[in-house]
Amino acid sequence: MIDIGDERPIGYWLQKLSRLIDGQFELRLGDAGLSRRQWQLLNLLEDGPRSVPELQAELEPFLQEAPDELGDAVAGLLARGWADSQDTVITDRDWGSTFQSDQDQDR
Repeated sequence: MIDIGDERPIGYWLQKLSRLIDGQFELRLGDAGLSRRQWQLLNLLEDGPRSVPELQAELEPFLQEAPDELGDAVAGLLARGWADSQDTVITDRDWGSTFQSDQDQDR
């Protein structure tokens, strides 16, 4: 058994891990303007359109500390043309080619 020398509850370690993941997303995808939440949304939408309540339910564990983050993430994807919205249903677009053209314009 590994002795980590710290008897903190599992919730502490899960939150720490989540913050580390957020930091790595910012480091790796920040220049592209893509947040961890947007990345999660794109992955969910790749499987098919989802309503905002469905997205909220699927991402709920990640949104507990920042409930407005979903709206901001969806708005960012819509503004960049990486997703479309009709009523409350969000669909992805061919964001891979859009992402590449955004990157090419930045050069």
